[in-house]
Amino acid sequence: MRLRHTDLADAIPDFMETYDKVAEGGGITGLPCAWEPLNEAMGGLQAGTVTILYAPPKSAKTFMGLELGAVHPFEAGNARVLVVTFEMPVRQIWRRILARLCRLEYGAVIKGQLSHDARHECFDQLTELQEIQIAQMQKDLGEGYRDIRVVHGRGQGINYIRAEIDKFEPDIVLIDGLYLM
Repeated sequence: MRLRHTDLADAIPDFMETYDKVAEGGGITGLPCAWEPLNEAMGGLQAGTVTILYAPPKSAKTFMGLELGAVHPFEAGNARVLVVTFEMPVRQIWRRILARLCRLEYGAVIKGQLSHDARHECFDQLTELQEIQIAQMQKDLGEGYRDIRVVHGRGQGINYIRAEIDKFEPDIVLIDGLYLM
């Protein structure tokens, strides 16, 4: 449950608990970031914060955003991640996510140039992940389970994103192409 407001009496125990967690656990109070300098600077990805990645066109923002806001939190933090794309088709976002989960070179994936062994290993890994994910969802139905959902937001606004958040209850929301809203 996310708090919308707190009073002084509520903030003090949270402050003390967070301090002890940082002191004992190396500084991470949120979901771990993929890059240690960001963990040191931010303490991980913190609930209720907005992190914006800004760079010129064609400078790998989507790749960095997916690594920082989807792949790594899913793998390292067992997070539920909602990806809203305003630019790329959902299928293309999934191709990037799945290639990264399998540690594949993306260029070889989009050109169909994986070695036979790499393809076999990747497909086995994805099949296992799918089976584990389905089993976990069935086991924990109604409770949180780690997952990634990708939706297309073209032509949609903030109410659409809010509805997706309410349905999926993610730990992280990644919006690719926010400027197109």
